[in-house]
Amino acid sequence: MTNVYIVRHAEAEGNVYRRIQGQENSRITHNGERQVRALQKRFEGVQVDAVYASDLYRACRTAQAICIPKGLPIHKDARFREVKLGVWESLPFGYLEEFDAERMRVFSKEPELWQVEGSENYEQYTDRFLGGLIEAAEENDGKTIAIVTHGLVSTGSIRRLFKDAMHQAGRCDNTGVSLITYENGGFQPVYFYDNSHLTEEISTLAHQKWWRGKRDFNLWYRDAEAADRALFDPAFAPVQGHRVQIAYLRKTPVGYLSFDGKSASCLYLLPEYRHQRMGDQLLGQVVFSLRAQGRKELQIGVPTCLTEALSFFTRQGASITQMDDAYTVFRMDIGIPEY
Repeated sequence: MTNVYIVRHAEAEGNVYRRIQGQENSRITHNGERQVRALQKRFEGVQVDAVYASDLYRACRTAQAICIPKGLPIHKDARFREVKLGVWESLPFGYLEEFDAERMRVFSKEPELWQVEGSENYEQYTDRFLGGLIEAAEENDGKTIAIVTHGLVSTGSIRRLFKDAMHQAGRCDNTGVSLITYENGGFQPVYFYDNSHLTEEISTLAHQKWWRGKRDFNLWYRDAEAADRALFDPAFAPVQGHRVQIAYLRKTPVGYLSFDGKSASCLYLLPEYRHQRMGDQLLGQVVFSLRAQGRKELQIGVPTCLTEALSFFTRQGASITQMDDAYTVFRMDIGIPEY
């Protein structure tokens, strides 16, 4: 019999920036690094003989929590990648909710029926994952292995194996752990989606609403037009020559952002929409836009008097490169590290 731990990767940019992420690479967040440390502590006393992972960075980085303390290599396998999302890849959830609502409903409620242009369907992505799972389990008969993977592909595959047992499974948090066994060509569940190693402070699910049947504040964006100038706060007007985008919550404009090829000059939310984790999404729109242009770092200048803004960028893992009484300049790495 083979014991198989299936582990979802730590919190990554898409989870916080509220973008649907499939096979595009992304970084682990500052909070995700805290989850990696908690996962490492969880597995300290657990015998693991082999570690497998999706070849995407966010899975490999999470797998280090298990393999490094145990002196094990990571067996990278593209079969454990996230679902290929086609035309949906890396779009803001707010955009999909506003402009592709019916397919978004099917995606959430009836994944077996979902497919969009250029994507995999349910049978395709569960076939590849389960093929890799069976191969790894058979190669390690009598041992214990860990597979570090992604939320959609692992949830779909576990659902396919254990549909009748899934009614009490709940949702899988980042670094959530499932344990199953494999023997004589068949699988048996032990438990699903355990996140007991996470405190509420660092749990991703604890700060989201969608799984409770409520709507998250998911934003979408469009390029600004001349008529949008009335929305701009004179004290935080976009820099001339920078690209300016308007942020929307459903049909309501809630703020704006501006950036050029290497820096963000303005991330602004209307006062009534602050303190609801929407600022993360504005930053994410800049990060993904610049990364698509091949940029590997982002600079942000913040008036030093804006203490909340300084705290925000510090929480994002940005480092201070310059600071005086007037201005603080932050730097963020946005390139994908090689593993």
